[in-house]
Amino acid sequence: MSANLAVVERLPRVPVVHNFPSYCKRTAVGLEIARRPSFDEWRQIFETADTTGRGHQWWIGDALNRGEEWFPEDWAQVLNPDEEQKREAEGRFETYQIYKQVAGHISQPRRRGSLYFGHHQAVAYMESEEEQEFWLDLAEEQHLSVDKLRRKIRKAKTGDAEGLVAILYLQYSRVVAP
Repeated sequence: MSANLAVVERLPRVPVVHNFPSYCKRTAVGLEIARRPSFDEWRQIFETADTTGRGHQWWIGDALNRGEEWFPEDWAQVLNPDEEQKREAEGRFETYQIYKQVAGHISQPRRRGSLYFGHHQAVAYMESEEEQEFWLDLAEEQHLSVDKLRRKIRKAKTGDAEGLVAILYLQYSRVVAP
C-alpha cells in the first residue's frame, strides 16, 4: 500500500429525486396512476411528486386525491401539519390541501398546459365547469398573468366595466370565429 493516499473531500449529499414507478405517467397537467399501489408504493409516489419541479402542484394534488380514495384512513399521514400551518401563516396560497382541492375541482382533461397552476386555482371554486372554462379560455387568449385573471374575475363579479368588457370580448370572438 502506498503512503500517498489522496484525501477526498466529502461533499454534502444532495437528495435523490426518484423517478415515478413505470405505472405512473407525469403530464404537464397531472399524474396518471395506472394501477392501485400498496400504501408504501403510494407514499413513494407522493414523495417523488413532492420533490419535483413545474407541474408538481398537479402531481401532488392528484397523488393526494388518489391516496384519499385508496387509503381513506391513512392518506393524511404523509402530510406534515406543522408545515401546512407554517405555509398558511406565511400567507402562502400553496398548501398541499389547496393542491388537492384544485386538482379535485379541475379534471386532467380540462387542465391547460399553457397556463400556470395559479390560473386554475383562480377558477377552481367557481360554480360550474362552463364558468371555469370561460375564464381559462380568456386567460389563454389574452395571455393573462394569474394576477390579471384574478382582477378581471373580481371586477366581473362586482359588475365593473373592465370585467364585463372581458366577458363580451370572449363571447364575441367565439361568435365571429370561423
